[in-house]
Amino acid sequence: MLDNKILVGVGLISYSLYLWHWPIIVIGRMTIGVDAKSIPVLLLIIVLASAASYFYVEKPLRSALRLKSKKQIGFTVMAF
Repeated sequence: MLDNKILVGVGLISYSLYLWHWPIIVIGRMTIGVDAKSIPVLLLIIVLASAASYFYVEKPLRSALRLKSKKQIGFTVMAF
């Protein structure tokens, strides 16, 4: 059960999910409201934002920090 691809994927983006869920829910509540119709849309936006944050911000920064190259870290930070 622990090697299920879906559970592993949720585990990888869990920190991003933690960071993104609340701002998206608040913005959704202020704009479209939170009801039975909007919850699936908000969940999709939360998952997409979390995955994008993981793959385009967290993962490149982690690999740059492993290289311990200040030039690489600076370039990665400037790219975002």
